[in-house]
Amino acid sequence: MHIRKIATRVGVPLAATAVIGAVGMASAYATNDWTSGHVSSSHYRVPVSNIYGSHVDLGVYWKGNSVSVNGEVKDTAADGRSAVVEIRYQVYYSGAWHTHYRYPAKASGKGKQGIVYSQRSRYPARNLVARACVSNNGKIVTCDPKWR
Repeated sequence: MHIRKIATRVGVPLAATAVIGAVGMASAYATNDWTSGHVSSSHYRVPVSNIYGSHVDLGVYWKGNSVSVNGEVKDTAADGRSAVVEIRYQVYYSGAWHTHYRYPAKASGKGKQGIVYSQRSRYPARNLVARACVSNNGKIVTCDPKWR
C-alpha cells in the first residue's frame, strides 16, 4: 500500500478497541503506517479476545492521534490451525482518514505465542480495535465477531 506525505495533523480523539486478523496479509510493522517505538501515552487499554484456540492480549496506548500497540497472540489448541491477531484502525494522510487492516503477529502450534513488539503509528491514527482470528493454511477461517 502506498502512503503519501501527511497534509495536516488532525486532532481527533482516539476511539479505542483492540483486534486480531488474517495471515497472508502485510504485517503492521511491514507497512509504512507503523514503526518501532512506544507512545508516551495519556490513555491505555488492554483488549482481550478469544476464539477457537486463539487468544489475544494487546496493549493499546494513545495520546491524541499518536498510537502504539504491543502484546501477544497465543495458540491454545492442538488443532493444526494458527492463532492470528488482527487490528483495524484509521490513519490520516492525503487530507483524509483511511481505514486499514493489519495482522501484526501469529502463532502456530499449541502453547506457541506471537509477539506484537512495541509499534507506534507513523501518521495520525485513531479508532484502533483488535480481535483474535484463526487461520488454516494461511487463510483466515474465523474471527471473534466482536472488535475489542
